[in-house]
Amino acid sequence: SATEPIGNVGSIMPDIPKMTVRELRTKLAAALQDDSSDPFDDEREKEDAMNAIRLAAAKGDALAQLNLGIIYYVGENGVETNHAEAARWFELAAAQGLAHAQFNLGCCHSMGIGVPRQDL
Repeated sequence: SATEPIGNVGSIMPDIPKMTVRELRTKLAAALQDDSSDPFDDEREKEDAMNAIRLAAAKGDALAQLNLGIIYYVGENGVETNHAEAARWFELAAAQGLAHAQFNLGCCHSMGIGVPRQDL
């Protein structure tokens, strides 16, 4: 429960006092100087991560392009499944020589997912 001590980092740092989850949340909120903000807000983290991936992909980062393609293919992190968009990002990363992207793009073509079917 929220009042159970969560311990410390372990025996390597015995001088860190034990605290409850509630105490930890209070300390983190105070550190952010905004009591209305939840430092454990996963949605905000996902949004920030997606923005960073989109920016890197747009700048030509092949690994970010691959990851964005996977996100569109699977439909995660608040992104709707869009196989055509996934194939587009796989193609951009594949053109830079990223083997994983080349494989994913080949699978898309062989099954006709997001692109016209081609027997390669």
